[in-house]
Amino acid sequence: MLTINPSSSRGRTKIDWLNSFHSFSFGDYFNNKKMSFGPIRVLNEDFIAAGGGFPLHPHANMEIITYVISGELAHSDSTGNNETIKAGEFQKMTAGSGVYHSEFNPSSTDEVHLLQIWILPDTKGLTPSYGKLNLQGNNLNNNLLKVAAKEESDNLIYVSQNIEVFVSKFDADYSQSLVGKETKGIYLFLIDGELSINGDLINTGDSIEIVEETNIEIKATKNSHFILFEFPL
Repeated sequence: MLTINPSSSRGRTKIDWLNSFHSFSFGDYFNNKKMSFGPIRVLNEDFIAAGGGFPLHPHANMEIITYVISGELAHSDSTGNNETIKAGEFQKMTAGSGVYHSEFNPSSTDEVHLLQIWILPDTKGLTPSYGKLNLQGNNLNNNLLKVAAKEESDNLIYVSQNIEVFVSKFDADYSQSLVGKETKGIYLFLIDGELSINGDLINTGDSIEIVEETNIEIKATKNSHFILFEFPL
């Protein structure tokens, strides 16, 4: 079963410094059919204007992943981490038993474009922690690069959940087959481009939920950049 979620179906928050699109219920956007998919609770695509940002606010019992696509994001939290996340970098924050953090665009001229992803952890009350992964030097082209999993590795972000996260850039006309399982869920969000998934086309900002499929073919009909999640149902 493949379920396409068009970009136009997403919720939206638009204020002077923020243009945010919500694939799942978030903030003032509520859709009882879009509360989560597996352990994925939030996937927001944010465009933050120069100088804009989120002031200090709390989180708890969530694995929060930020992927900066363009620009830079300054992060500060109550565990003492102060970092600037640049384009092509992932940050993970385990909110666990509770943490405060802020996020701002430090540029005076340029917008920052990012994805913010919340994953429900398999354990509550974890000690808050922070991780970062730089994709520079890693081959994203025509390659599903694993960036996060419940694995201890210098080349991965550790998340406390049985989920694997991949990012890739496919050239036009490149295709790759995945072996699915009836007990596995796959979620793909298309950051940019156009993909054919088992013959169904999705475009920039669309997502697709895949369950009960044993053969999955991903083909780029244009140069495409996407993030993909795999997890047991």
